[in-house]
Amino acid sequence: MVAVTATILDEEVPRARVAVLLKHFSALGDARDPWRVMYPLKEVMLLVVCATIAGCDDFDDICAWGRQCPRPV
Repeated sequence: MVAVTATILDEEVPRARVAVLLKHFSALGDARDPWRVMYPLKEVMLLVVCATIAGCDDFDDICAWGRQCPRPV
């Protein structure tokens, strides 16, 4: 029972951290024209932060990382 609980908690911790980051990024204002927005700003910011933590240091690396990263459920 303990092993199952530990596994569930281990899976929920990263999701909780992502949720906290998205909440913080939601507070940012987005001055882009709505008709030109393909992705919400909070998701773009999350992608950039996660890719940077993963070692990406330029636009092309971040784009490549974003294409191959797993989608949060």
